[in-house]
Amino acid sequence: MKILYLGSNLPDTHHRVSHLARATKTVNHGLIESDDFIPQEVGLYHTTIVDIWAGGIVEVAKNFDKIVLLDQPRTEWSHWKALLSTYKIMVELEKLGHSTEFRDNENIKSIQFMWDLLQDNKAFCTYPWMHLLEEYGDVLICSKSKIPIKKLEDLGDWRTDPEFVEIRNKLKSGERIHNCNLCYKEEELGFVSTRVHESMDWAVKMNIQSMEDLEVALPTYYEVRPSNKCNLQCRMCCPENSHLIEKEFKEIKFEYPSFKKQWGNYEHIDVENLLPGTRIYSTGGEPTIIPEFYNFLDKCITLGRTDLDITLNTNGQKVNDKLINLMHKFDEVNFSFSIDGFDQVNEYIRWNSVWDKTVVNAKRLKDEGFYVSLECIPSPWNITNLHLLYEFYDREFPDSTVFLQQVYWPDKTINVFNHPLPELVVDSLTRVTKTNAYYTDARDNKSIIDSLLEHYSKDPKPDLHWLGKFYEFNDLLDKSRNVKLVDYVPELEEGRKLLTR
Repeated sequence: MKILYLGSNLPDTHHRVSHLARATKTVNHGLIESDDFIPQEVGLYHTTIVDIWAGGIVEVAKNFDKIVLLDQPRTEWSHWKALLSTYKIMVELEKLGHSTEFRDNENIKSIQFMWDLLQDNKAFCTYPWMHLLEEYGDVLICSKSKIPIKKLEDLGDWRTDPEFVEIRNKLKSGERIHNCNLCYKEEELGFVSTRVHESMDWAVKMNIQSMEDLEVALPTYYEVRPSNKCNLQCRMCCPENSHLIEKEFKEIKFEYPSFKKQWGNYEHIDVENLLPGTRIYSTGGEPTIIPEFYNFLDKCITLGRTDLDITLNTNGQKVNDKLINLMHKFDEVNFSFSIDGFDQVNEYIRWNSVWDKTVVNAKRLKDEGFYVSLECIPSPWNITNLHLLYEFYDREFPDSTVFLQQVYWPDKTINVFNHPLPELVVDSLTRVTKTNAYYTDARDNKSIIDSLLEHYSKDPKPDLHWLGKFYEFNDLLDKSRNVKLVDYVPELEEGRKLLTR
């Protein structure tokens, strides 16, 4: 019998498989590191999500009689995400009809608890129990929900606040709430929504194995937007996220729904009493050029609270020694790099960015030992060349997680589902599905690619009204920046011909 064991990328995996081999009087043939490996002899083999990408493990598994997830404690995994990703592979193998062994493992109790809860309760989300987001002076459930619950100054005790208690009770009972409509709509489109993905992540990260575990937790995730100060003018961005976009829109007289902005701060975070591992997620604007971000890091260090998860979304243009030295003082650091195209396409979309600088800085942070994930917003500008970006990820960042995110504009001017050339979209997205990065276990990645591919495979006719609005908006930006679309994304310029037929 040929048995494949999946485990962590630490020495414990080899030791456990060797012990099992001795106990069953067989042989441990060692680590598999290639996705085209075919076992020739009976016995035990092992591999990890670090050594072979998820899709590759699925292929390798076809040649084994049984696949087993080792019941290693969380301390024997280099990162909790590796455990969760390996669990998801086991579920996929189970669905494909393989003989698997993992359901009774102790190390997946938190995963199984949340998985079962989400299957039974289509309204539930962990965020109202552990995520405190303040944006523009309002408290919200999450960044996808733009419905304010109340002003931060009126919040008081977040755990016992009547509005939050009501929200939690509704979600526990399975009642959907309008604050979460975006996730519900994404699920109807076939996406793995933030509601599902983040609930699974946090269950594993905080080892939540029951509702009681969730109820007693303090906020373990704070999201802060201290300013819209930014060094870029991204084409899909808006004034709330970039002061340069705000200035440009005024200059070109482009009307965008606006409101009086009250910027947040870190003052409501009780640093001294945070649970170890609490995540502080900073966005903007661009956190690396916002003084308040650095001031907060200094405060945490002064108070001796470096046992935190410091996560920031960055365009990667301002990586320097000061940032790196500060970050090295914290136990867990995550850089989410926003990259929306390969080479000059990224420079066109993320105006004022320099491609070579983006790549060099991302590699520098990885070499420094920080976790670097890659975030991309599918859009009309990149959806016909997205394969070039994913192939780049495979070459240069094979161990990084790829996140996809949708554009949330007030209308359909920028609509990734309204490209004029469906056949080119299908070609590019099909090539994306051939990459390793397509299989990374990240929020929205594979599900958005699959949904877009399904949509464009039906040869949909574009909405010419909104397509015209898109080109009109893009031309305004091109004129303002003295560039031409045809020089960066020629196929998208070709699609303009539909408007004159």
